[in-house]
Amino acid sequence: MLCRRATKAPHVMTLIKLLAVIVIVGILSAISIPNFLNHIRRSRVAEAQTALAAIGGASEVFRMDFMVYPPAYADIEFGGIHRDRYLQDPWQAPNYSWSCSSHCQLKRRSLDD
Repeated sequence: MLCRRATKAPHVMTLIKLLAVIVIVGILSAISIPNFLNHIRRSRVAEAQTALAAIGGASEVFRMDFMVYPPAYADIEFGGIHRDRYLQDPWQAPNYSWSCSSHCQLKRRSLDD
């Protein structure tokens, strides 16, 4: 009888240890997953702000060239009408996209106009 109890005790302790590890992993994941998702959200916001700043700068350069702001994003987009003159993208960022349905052809103004 004593031998049977001694052999069952390690199995019970192993199950208790396993449950304790599962609880600890659950608590750690409950803390870390929301922080990780918040970090991803903040990085996407920063990426979008950087893209908007680049578009704003490209719009200003376009205004200096043509004396008007671009009527559509297609005029300053990557690979657009002016062949990457205003915006250059060294890599394609997957977290945002732009679309534009209007295309126009503008003649470049000279300084004499």
